[in-house]
Amino acid sequence: RVLGAALGAAAVWSALLLGRDAAGVELLPPLVARARRLADGHARGGAGDVAFEAADATTADGGADGGAAMIWANDFAWPEPAQRALEREAARALRDDGCLVLYRAPHDAAAWRVVETVVAAVSWNPELRFHIARKNGGAEDRGR
Repeated sequence: RVLGAALGAAAVWSALLLGRDAAGVELLPPLVARARRLADGHARGGAGDVAFEAADATTADGGADGGAAMIWANDFAWPEPAQRALEREAARALRDDGCLVLYRAPHDAAAWRVVETVVAAVSWNPELRFHIARKNGGAEDRGR
């Protein structure tokens, strides 16, 4: 799931790259409409389905509890309380081996550990840091 999906690029990119279904959650309905048009324009064989919904990403249902493999949160400009709420929702929605992708380090170091930081160019920043985090106490920790 992509929370804070904006115009839909991250969800569409994920479906195209990984060939898996993706879902985007965006608070602003006009952005959801644009994201749906983007998804329709990039539908290709082998790509997963992409769906978008207008909802509050800090309270959006992540599917069945523990069912999401990845949550990509576009919460860079959100106020800290909303970012923390998103982290709590992601912890509930992600399966144990899932990952949370953020444009910042997680606030709750007791709940999350960054397993990798990747630098990539995006339209607004030629060197944006992506923080890939896993839940502390998840399947990977129990296997150690």
